[in-house]
Amino acid sequence: MTDQQLKAAVMQIHMPDSARMRLVKMLSEHVEKKKTRLVSTRKRIAVAAITACLLISLSLPALATVEPVYDLMYLIFPAAAQYFQPVQASDESNGIKMEVASIYLHDNTAEMVVTMQDLTDDRLDATADLYDSYSIRSPNDTSAHCELIGYDEAEKCASFLITISRTDGGNLEHQKITFSVKSILTQRSETAGVEVFSSISEIDTAKDTQSVYWIGGAGNDFDCSAETHSALAPDSDEKPLPVSGITLTGAAFVGEELHVQTAVHDPLKKDNRAELYLVDDSGNRVDCSYCFTFTDESGGIRTDYTEYVFSAAPENRSRYALYGDFWTSGTLIEGDWQVTFPLRQTA
Repeated sequence: MTDQQLKAAVMQIHMPDSARMRLVKMLSEHVEKKKTRLVSTRKRIAVAAITACLLISLSLPALATVEPVYDLMYLIFPAAAQYFQPVQASDESNGIKMEVASIYLHDNTAEMVVTMQDLTDDRLDATADLYDSYSIRSPNDTSAHCELIGYDEAEKCASFLITISRTDGGNLEHQKITFSVKSILTQRSETAGVEVFSSISEIDTAKDTQSVYWIGGAGNDFDCSAETHSALAPDSDEKPLPVSGITLTGAAFVGEELHVQTAVHDPLKKDNRAELYLVDDSGNRVDCSYCFTFTDESGGIRTDYTEYVFSAAPENRSRYALYGDFWTSGTLIEGDWQVTFPLRQTA
């Protein structure tokens, strides 16, 4: 079992009894088969951390009904009980219960397992994302990272691992923090290898370009020192792409460069994005030289445009087709979840 798999298993702590019992059974059966492989200190401590969580979150009568758990206990270090401590601070909004289930505090970092459980419907799924809508208030400046670590379909419960660190490197112990979430994004999907143009030779020369202030950019040839970049004037007759939520608003040659432009309307309510690339007649992928994003709110609704710029010599254009990978989302669940609790290291 890898460290990532072990981290994913941690997600189940303090969930409803039926979900917890399924986790205990899964861990126990795995260890029964793999006992002899748990030889490294690192793996034994990681398994110990998960087991410590289970011992805290399950009652002794419940454990007594699952005998293989005792075999798992013999493989761990007693000191592992220091790892994750229960918190069980929860709040409910829009029919979804948020619970800060457990925390592992070490040095200047706190790792906390947060669960989101749909109590009234079936809106969550295995693609759930807090979509950068979470915030952490503490006495000191902190940085944080969030990742989905699992989804229990039977309990309609998604679990996330939030990693918090002080930016000044100081200790987090004894601090009180407030964790809040405003929205959850679900029903996300990925569509890869979609043909946009079978040959870029059919693309015309640009009629109009504009100078735009960019809000983000990437690529080896992207000039981040430039305040503006040249972009296509968006075509009012937007062309649909083979995915919903992203449209094609321009494709044209500007000098020796191919510019392709996509648009996402009302981007703050969805996480729709694309990655465009060329494929030559030998099947080789050619990424754009650079890309950048600019925004427009003139129509009353914000639209984010992304411009992809490729180097393509005229004599070779017939060799290339334009493809894209697309990520889209379906449902934004809004709410107001907030809990406050102290960070304490267990003895």
